[in-house]
Amino acid sequence: MAKLSRIRGFAFNDVEVDNLKFDLLNNIYLISVTRSATPIKTRYDFIVPKRHGSQTFDNRYEDKYIDIVVGIYDTEIERRRTRQRTFLQSFVGIKSRLVFLDEPTLFYEAEVIDSIETNEGEIFTEITIHFKASYCKYEFLDDLSDIIVDNMAMTVDEMEMLVNSLEWTNINTLTYKTITNNGNYKATPIVEIHANSNCTSITINNGINSFTLKNLVAGETVFIDTEKMIVYKKVNGAKQSVMTRFTGQFLTIPVGDTAITINGQSFDINLSIEFRNTYIV
Repeated sequence: MAKLSRIRGFAFNDVEVDNLKFDLLNNIYLISVTRSATPIKTRYDFIVPKRHGSQTFDNRYEDKYIDIVVGIYDTEIERRRTRQRTFLQSFVGIKSRLVFLDEPTLFYEAEVIDSIETNEGEIFTEITIHFKASYCKYEFLDDLSDIIVDNMAMTVDEMEMLVNSLEWTNINTLTYKTITNNGNYKATPIVEIHANSNCTSITINNGINSFTLKNLVAGETVFIDTEKMIVYKKVNGAKQSVMTRFTGQFLTIPVGDTAITINGQSFDINLSIEFRNTYIV
């Protein structure tokens, strides 16, 4: 019999594999997981003409690659192949949250890439699944951890429930707020600004990054997505870019407590900031 992984199991899309839940109908187990402890940081070296040395740029992390080996047990090869087909149909062409059961409050954004490989033995068929995953792990809200453990498949894709959400209303003068990132790497938020009146400009500064958004009309809502680096409003359900009204840097949230400053000219807004605690290791 194959040696089972100490990680215990994983959940992806609507599939859960748990080595502690012996499923006599399917007999599917997690055998091994191969992944790097940290992602690779992009690095470009440019040689400057007629100068000694080079200039290095390294401002982002690459996605991680995770290989999972699953074992299907049965003495009859045809039954194993039938279970294999049923099992894999929930993986192909899907992007979802990948959760390992040894850390059930953390997840990767992941999708299957390349082919899914099989190795058939006498009583075990081993399946190797190649995932392309986010460079970091994100955290589910603490108060949902028990739900995640008890019903992993139901919860992993309910993203709108699983972010830190801060909201302040009727800001119309210089205001200071505090944001806490409990992860160990900077977070990339989605900032939502709703104009309660015509606004000449709004500036948000956290001491590291700052941006200004200009000329909002009363009733208008603008979204600033730091992860994707886009600025837009929604018109008939579709995203419409308003990037020309945005100047400055996209806001990031450092580890720990961060003070932010909200200011502007002739403004009255509601502000919300949503982000996920981020773990680089």
